[in-house]
Amino acid sequence: MIEAGELLEWEEIFGHRSGTPAEPVRRALGAGIDVLLELDVTGARHVREVMPRAVLILLEPPTMQELERRLRSRGTETEEGLARRLAKADRELEQREAFDVVIVNDDAERAADEVAAIIDASPQVDGLPEATPGLQPEGKAEGTAKGKKGSSSP
Repeated sequence: MIEAGELLEWEEIFGHRSGTPAEPVRRALGAGIDVLLELDVTGARHVREVMPRAVLILLEPPTMQELERRLRSRGTETEEGLARRLAKADRELEQREAFDVVIVNDDAERAADEVAAIIDASPQVDGLPEATPGLQPEGKAEGTAKGKKGSSSP
């Protein structure tokens, strides 16, 4: 899929490949349906390369301490995994300038309402090219990109 340009974006994250198949996004956009993708910073940058009019939204934690608290409360991370995720989040948050909008996720309902308002106010973007060759992995932060436009969230 990578070599054939069938992925909108992809990269290796913590030893696992992750990507977004382009065809479902292409079909939805062609039908006039908005698409919302959850991506990291690198994925969002790749989407911007392919879809320059995409709206990128960064959801950031109120503080790094709160992010750590949230990750610990899941109970799914080893100490080593938690340290890697926090370091990655810190690097990603330094790249705020790559996004059109930054929303502090201190209240989930308010943050979701803000994202919904941005989506509603954004014009539908054009579809994707038939293939998206040449997208190379870098390091990713979690994120979201929207067919109308997009976003990302640590």
